[in-house]
Amino acid sequence: MFSREQLLQTAKASPAAVAIHDKQAWLALFSDDAEVHDPVGSHGHAGRQALERFYDTFIAPNQIRFDVDHDMVCGHTVVRDLTIVTHMGGTKLEVAVPLYIRYEMVVGPDERPRVRRLYAHWELLPMMSRQVFHQGLGTGFHALLTLSANMLRQQGLKGALGFSRAFFGVGQRAKRRVEACLNALNQGDHAALQGYFSATARVELAGTPISLHELIDSLHDLHWQKMIAGGQHVVVSLHRNHERMLALFEFAGAAGMISALNIYRDTA
Repeated sequence: MFSREQLLQTAKASPAAVAIHDKQAWLALFSDDAEVHDPVGSHGHAGRQALERFYDTFIAPNQIRFDVDHDMVCGHTVVRDLTIVTHMGGTKLEVAVPLYIRYEMVVGPDERPRVRRLYAHWELLPMMSRQVFHQGLGTGFHALLTLSANMLRQQGLKGALGFSRAFFGVGQRAKRRVEACLNALNQGDHAALQGYFSATARVELAGTPISLHELIDSLHDLHWQKMIAGGQHVVVSLHRNHERMLALFEFAGAAGMISALNIYRDTA
């Protein structure tokens, strides 16, 4: 079992390597069979070569800063609530993207933590519409052409199409369903809460399977903020008294029933 500090050091080493453009240090943080899903909803990048192409496409040309608001360690997973500020190389574009990153860790060959899966939850379409083109059509189109050209060069047409999948997902309808679900949870309304979940839905609290009745008994007086939808998932920060948690809702189909709910809380 890793200590909280070991897990946090591994997660923090990623933006440190990105900041100084140390590709080998960044790659060394991952296991041999690692996957990067950035943003969640796009086609993932699996294996060493795919991660190298991901770095060359999205990290190497740019100046990137991680502004972290909160860190959480739940089991072998580190969750970071943050904003990433990116200045796209060769353009005048700078964007600040709110997101959550989940680092799922495994034991590396040197007995140290390695990242097995990285999930970056952020919204591609709002970022494009509210930030890229809000800075002017000239700046926006130049940045888009620069990114597209680099993506095609590094990953080919298949990779570019895989990235564009992030434009689609459960969206606003799912966000409204999540908010209604959280209201039912606060009210202790089991019948209403159950109505949002599929019959086979999996619910976990800090890695432990839990029933909806038990969830109502465990969590109440919740407040929430920063809701992000990507792919089949909605992620939201939960607050209760002085505790912060992260709820990850997974939907079956296009914003239909909730098929899974994982609530991360600090366990380290």
